[in-house]
Amino acid sequence: MTRIISKVIHAIERATLAYRSETARRKWTMKRILFGGDADWRRIRYLPEIAMEFRDVPKEDIDAALDGLDDLSKKAFWTFLSRAFFPTMKNMQGVFDRTPRHFYTASGLASEEECRRWDERIKEESALKTKYLAHPAPSDFTFTLRHGLPFLPAAALFYVRDKVFVDGGAFVGDSSLVFMDYAPGEIWAFEPSPNNQRLFLDTMQHNHVPMNRIKLIPMGLSDKLGEIRFNDTAGSDCSLEAKGTTAAKLTPLDALTADAKIGFIKTDLEGMGLVMLRGAVKTLRRDRPVLSLAIYHNKEEMLGTYAFLKSLQLGYRYRILQLSPPWEWHELCLLAWPEEFGELQSGGTVDAWTNLPRLL
Repeated sequence: MTRIISKVIHAIERATLAYRSETARRKWTMKRILFGGDADWRRIRYLPEIAMEFRDVPKEDIDAALDGLDDLSKKAFWTFLSRAFFPTMKNMQGVFDRTPRHFYTASGLASEEECRRWDERIKEESALKTKYLAHPAPSDFTFTLRHGLPFLPAAALFYVRDKVFVDGGAFVGDSSLVFMDYAPGEIWAFEPSPNNQRLFLDTMQHNHVPMNRIKLIPMGLSDKLGEIRFNDTAGSDCSLEAKGTTAAKLTPLDALTADAKIGFIKTDLEGMGLVMLRGAVKTLRRDRPVLSLAIYHNKEEMLGTYAFLKSLQLGYRYRILQLSPPWEWHELCLLAWPEEFGELQSGGTVDAWTNLPRLL
């Protein structure tokens, strides 16, 4: 009963805050139209799911979960989490020149120079998507920031050559296409959504990719064998946690890797990233692959991924990066690589992006 009451209270709070946020947005719009200038809406918050999950988590618990990470990683984590309380005003973008993208002013998130650089990245990413994808895709930065691969030490990039690349949550095939530049022996693309599988195959055909280099595996990655029914929405946010009527088989990665050498694992599994790792422990211990893991979908991923990997004592270095603009709250990534390969290139910051090589 207490849990039900708590859920009702949280629902009422979210509805109230949403109403206040929409009211504030309209007032802000009128002020821009009538008077120009920026309004500061820092006191008005709309709480997305990830923020609701963290609302009662003590700072000490978060600090403990991040213990051992470098200062840049901690800064990226805390900056991302603080922004989760302020949603992007997507409906406002393009209405006004240099529109603040949050309810508080954009100057609090990015300088004009940062905005200019990200505008260049957005244009480049859009051009590459138009060229290489058979179907439109969301505006992440797969083609330019490449799941953090360009930041890795040269020795780590050599280490993954001729080994299996795992693309967990393959979507339309944009990541698998990018991975072709890093000389994989084979790419295993896991995509449980039938709709996304069709888009994936269209992308490969559009780019004349020989399918003997890429294995499309119509399964979801988990910690045990099984089957689940989910809502196949056909998109980058298609989640196995959303209940529906489409059946999908689940497999632990360890069940497939006995005769393979895994060099690189990328996952963006809409909240199931930590579950996947629990089903890949044998592979992680044996092959010590380079990892690029999305950790922004829920509290379990954000707090548990690094802690779980650290508990395995794999001898890795770690870095948390946000591979999206500073006014967004997605694409928070944990990079992990064998410690003997040294530090990231260019300091491993996304601001070093302009100095990194383009391969496509």
